Amino acid sequence: MSIDDAIRHLQQERKTGIKHVVMAYWCPEMFGMEEGPEWAAAAEIGDDIDWSNTHDQIKSKIDEEGDK
Repeated sequence: MSIDDAIRHLQQERKTGIKHVVMAYWCPEMFGMEEGPEWAAAAEIGDDIDWSNTHDQIKSKIDEEGDK
């Protein structure tokens, strides 16, 4: 996803009243790559990943913190 796409998504959420989000991102350097066409193509991989496990992990952590 491009930064511009992420900004558009966040702006849409803000319009619906959302003020806080959980966000993670990775830069090309974290994968030994440089910004450019190869990284742009690689960055689209997020669209093909099943993030449901990540959602479950975040929910579990939220629940744990609420139990303290």
